[in-house]
Amino acid sequence: MIAKEAKLKNDMVRIARKEARLLIAPLLERIAAQKKELIALKRGRPLPSSPARQGARGPRRPSQVSLQEARDWFSAQALVELRARLDLSAAQLGRLAGSSVGSIYLWESGKTPSDNFVVKLASLRKIGKRRARQLLEATAAQ
Repeated sequence: MIAKEAKLKNDMVRIARKEARLLIAPLLERIAAQKKELIALKRGRPLPSSPARQGARGPRRPSQVSLQEARDWFSAQALVELRARLDLSAAQLGRLAGSSVGSIYLWESGKTPSDNFVVKLASLRKIGKRRARQLLEATAAQ
């Protein structure tokens, strides 16, 4: 009985840590962006001063969705429909999600990706074709 309780506790801790990592990921991205801005300021590079000029830096990444919302949305069929709606190849969708072409094909055939990729893919469903093209251009320029 004690072994079952210990296993349950370990599973709960593992799941809580995974959820915490997903919640912290957007904050870590903001910290990285702020560090880049600080470096630019130290080097004397001008920063955009108006919101109109900030758009010239490139499109922002899609906002993150919760893990539960992403899990509820994700299915192989939903991924196929997303790729068709955005008019993207598997390679392009892979670049947006940060994965490989092979992974996209595996996920479309029914294999479930890790939670991190499920969240990334679910957040991509909130963008349109034009925004997807902008994001691809921004990733190609980097």
